[in-house]
Amino acid sequence: MGIDVWVAREHVPASPVPIVRLGVLAAASSPSAGGRASESVSVPASLSSALSSAPGRAAAALENTVTASASPNASTTTAPAPASPPAPSRAAAAAVSAAAGDLSAKPALAAVVRGPAPPAQPQPEFLLCFIDFTHASHDLSCVFYLPYATPGLPSEVSRFADNLAVACFGQTTVPQRSELRWPMVKAAHIVQSADEARQVVAGKLANCAQHILVFGPAALTYVGVEAQSAPGLPVQANGKTIWPVATVDHYFAGGVAKAQLWQTLLSLQSAAAKKTDAAKKTDAAKKTDAAKKTDAAKKTDAAKKTDAAKKTDAESGTDV
Repeated sequence: MGIDVWVAREHVPASPVPIVRLGVLAAASSPSAGGRASESVSVPASLSSALSSAPGRAAAALENTVTASASPNASTTTAPAPASPPAPSRAAAAAVSAAAGDLSAKPALAAVVRGPAPPAQPQPEFLLCFIDFTHASHDLSCVFYLPYATPGLPSEVSRFADNLAVACFGQTTVPQRSELRWPMVKAAHIVQSADEARQVVAGKLANCAQHILVFGPAALTYVGVEAQSAPGLPVQANGKTIWPVATVDHYFAGGVAKAQLWQTLLSLQSAAAKKTDAAKKTDAAKKTDAAKKTDAAKKTDAAKKTDAAKKTDAESGTDV
C-alpha cells in the first residue's frame, strides 16, 4: 500500500533554470534574504522569438512574465525589464528546442503516413471507325484510328476501304459501318479509363470478321495487341486475327507504302483461303458422316421390317 504525499506548489523551491512543463516555460528567481518578496523574471526576447512558431498556449504563455513566490504570504511586485536581457542558458535552450520538436513532430508524422497522392492517369481520347466486309464469303474488317475531334469517317477513308475489299475479293460489296468515340461522354466528373476502353473495344471486335486490318499503332493497345508489334504480321487477340498496319494517312503518301500494304493483303488472302478450305473440308466431312448415318439408319429400318415380315409369315403358317 503506497502513501501519497501532497506538496503545495508554492512551497517548491524555485528552479535555477527555466522549466518546460506542458508547453509552458516557468522561470523562478532564487528567494531573497530577509524575507523580501522575490522579483519576477521576464522571458528574454531571443527565447520568446525562438518559440514563436509553437502552436496553442505555449507561445502565449512564453510571452507573459511568470512569477514564483518564496512563501505563500509573500507579496509579488513586477520589476521593469532590464535594458539588455541575459542570454538563455544552454539547458533552457535545449529544453525549449525539445518542446518545439515535440509540437512539430505530429504534423510531419501525419504527412509521412499519408504519403503523396498518386498522379492522375490521363483519359484516352480517340475515334475508332469500323468497316466490316462480312457478306457471303467475304471475311475482312478494317479499323481506322482517328483523332477524337474528327467529325466522323472521312469520305476518302471510306473509298480507301472499298478499294481494299475489291482488291481482296474481286468485287464491290456494301460493308457495315460503325464507330466508337472515346470517351463516350465528355464530362469531367465521369472517369473513363483506358481499361474500360479496352473492354468496350473488345465487345466491338466480337462482331467483326475473323481477319481485321488495324490502321494506326495507337489503336493496338485497345484491341489487345502490343504497340510494338511488327506491321504486316498477324497477331491473335480476342479470338481474332489482327493485322497491324500504319495509319491510313501513310498510305496516301506514295506507291511504296501501298506496295507494302498489298503484300499484307496477299498474306491475309492466303490465310483466309486456308481457313476457307479447312472449313469446306470440315463441312464435307460432316456431310459425309451424316450421309453414312442416314444410310445406316435406313439399312437398320429395312432389316427390322424384313424381320417383322418373316415373323408374320411364320405365325401365319403355324396357324394353318
